[in-house]
Amino acid sequence: MKKTPKVCVVIPAKNSGKFLRATLESLKRQSLTPQLIVVVDDGSKDETSEVAEKSGAKVIKLPDVGYYATGTPHLAEVINFGLKEGLKHNPDYIMIAGSDDIFPKSYIEEIIKRMEKTNTAIASGYVANEPWSPEVPRGGGRIIKTEYIKKIGLYPLNYGWETYCLIKARSLGLKTRVFPLPFYSQRPTSRNPTKNYYLGKGMKALGYCPEFAAARFLLHFLKNKKSAVLMLKGYLSEVRKYEDIVRYTRLIQRKKIIQYILKPHTLLNRLKSLLFTP
Repeated sequence: MKKTPKVCVVIPAKNSGKFLRATLESLKRQSLTPQLIVVVDDGSKDETSEVAEKSGAKVIKLPDVGYYATGTPHLAEVINFGLKEGLKHNPDYIMIAGSDDIFPKSYIEEIIKRMEKTNTAIASGYVANEPWSPEVPRGGGRIIKTEYIKKIGLYPLNYGWETYCLIKARSLGLKTRVFPLPFYSQRPTSRNPTKNYYLGKGMKALGYCPEFAAARFLLHFLKNKKSAVLMLKGYLSEVRKYEDIVRYTRLIQRKKIIQYILKPHTLLNRLKSLLFTP
């Protein structure tokens, strides 16, 4: 008889008290119940920790660093505290959830079933009413095989760390997927100018080839000039590169450029996705 997979959930949270309760309730109602939910409170000033504790989650409290960590290496460090705690319980999978995400009852069970059927290392569903790419699992809603985490270690403390884990997996011949299973966010995903600066730094760290980076700047410039300029500023800044994946990153990006040249309708669809997303 096949054993039931063991799952731990890690939730990084900062001042998320009014959203976190619904997130935790959706996780507690899962058809495949997590054996542990860890909330890493990144110096919240509100009731985030209290809400998590009342819901039965394990809470790790960190000091306030004075800023929101989204897009920075600090968020990787926050998540790593949760990963370390989760790994103590020897789960088969670890899920990273956003503090404002709400998941349908069968989300974890269905994602894991499909991961096992397709031999996938990292997967997620997609946020309803937001664009998504079939090979780029979201940070929130992401489920990772524990054996893969043990193979590459915890999240690296550098810019572009979420994408690094995906590219590294593919460079090792492992699969990353987004399955057509929607979940919901209590706050629409946004990308303010500061996030685009961090995105540029991440592109530099990941070793984006100049042609691919230039195309991305142009597309963002057509949509938001200020954000594009900050992305370029981040890309031109001094950042430590992930030397173990730079060659692979450039290889897959140049293959994609050739694909766009041979199949222009693919590029057109990508343009529509970028230009008409709020």
